[in-house]
Amino acid sequence: MAALPEETREKAALVSDRFLLDPQSWYRSREATPFLGQVATAVWTGRKLALRYSAWKGEVERLVSPLAIVLKAGTWYLVAEAETIRVYRIANIQYLDLLEDGFSRPEGFDLRSFWHDWRADFETRLKSQLVTLKVTPEGLQRLGETGLRPVATPVFEGPMATVSLAMEDSPFAVRMLLSLGSEAEIVAPAGLRETVLTELQQMLGRYA
Repeated sequence: MAALPEETREKAALVSDRFLLDPQSWYRSREATPFLGQVATAVWTGRKLALRYSAWKGEVERLVSPLAIVLKAGTWYLVAEAETIRVYRIANIQYLDLLEDGFSRPEGFDLRSFWHDWRADFETRLKSQLVTLKVTPEGLQRLGETGLRPVATPVFEGPMATVSLAMEDSPFAVRMLLSLGSEAEIVAPAGLRETVLTELQQMLGRYA
């Protein structure tokens, strides 16, 4: 509301009394985004931002032209131009300075088209390993509840089906597969199977 032009605030207030969007998943706390208001102001007013950002390889400093804000599954992102158009997770901004300098938006920039292409490329890079599982019907249902979909239609041969999934090569994959319990068995890759087995042995040791 603070970032909206004054003449539109009354209409926005009317909408907010009649429509509620709650993008947060159940049992998840809200991610802290202390700079969201300033980022929104920069987007609305077309002013540059100088920011310090916590990236995968450490902190970086950037002078950016903020083009848009995207809310994806409860997480806020900034789409901004700094030589190229990039996406920044707003919660990872450590410091920013809202400058008086304006900028020209890139000609022909379409937010919806950009986000569609960027998301597809990001998911391809993120899900870098192919995991093969044997799952029961219950296990297949649990997979669906996590948002993961097999790359091909599962075919049951007996009580279990063999499915392949594109997944992150990270601890997230281990945690997700453990959540399937006895309804799934990892077939490949062997390294992931060994990692999950080690985790299970450590759990058993604690409970023993």
